Amino acid sequence: MSSLFENLDRFFSGEFANEVVSIIHESQGFSSQKQEDGSLSFSTDVPGIDAEDLKVELTSRIVLVSGERKNQNSSYKIEKSFVIPQGFDTESLKSELSNGVLTFNVAAHPDEFAHRKIEVKSIK
Repeated sequence: MSSLFENLDRFFSGEFANEVVSIIHESQGFSSQKQEDGSLSFSTDVPGIDAEDLKVELTSRIVLVSGERKNQNSSYKIEKSFVIPQGFDTESLKSELSNGVLTFNVAAHPDEFAHRKIEVKSIK
């Protein structure tokens, strides 16, 4: 079975855009999301995985999280994704790991929700 990251790589290379659209439109594996005060926060559980064992990437507006926890008897892998909606500034994305919960915060794009009048010019 292909991993989410392999599918996204294939999608962005144009190989099978129609097959992956359903993956991209859903945020997979993120347990909470809230929007307040001009920012968006979303989080996911990553029990027992240290920050140095997590890989977080941003591709277009998609946050990809992968990681692995290994011990003598077992192995635990995660692959999760979250689509940052339009209107948020991906350059402001920050993350923090605390007590097995990985939390992301992203600010609203300042100009995205601004109200302004648009002048209509007459062309003759």
